[in-house]
Amino acid sequence: MIRSLWLLATLLAGCSLFNQELPNVPPKVEVSTADTLRVARGGSVSFEVSASDKDDDPLDYSWSALGAGSFSDSVANITTWRAPDLIASHSEFFLITVTITDHQPDTEDILETFLVEVVQQLPVLSVASGDTVISFR
Repeated sequence: MIRSLWLLATLLAGCSLFNQELPNVPPKVEVSTADTLRVARGGSVSFEVSASDKDDDPLDYSWSALGAGSFSDSVANITTWRAPDLIASHSEFFLITVTITDHQPDTEDILETFLVEVVQQLPVLSVASGDTVISFR
């Protein structure tokens, strides 16, 4: 009986179906939000991206805006991006990206993108005369 169990265990261990390592499953994005996609120069936008990994591999997040503006935390899943103080024209678009990786060689990293428009604050002139207020933009 013991010999039969040992023989069965040896056969199962040597069988390619039981000993074959399963392929890694890439992470999956669950939540991807931005609090606004239009902000004044120097203003800030909050982002949240959450992902899960079926294989329970640890996930890393890496935020980028191609050097424009700055992040409160460029390696967390929740961050705030501060827009540049100076922009080239009346408005300028910036591509914000987050790369999510599980550091497994056989899966591709996930790339989530957000397009944020940064606008100039137009000067406001208010003139008060008596009981009338006139505003120019």
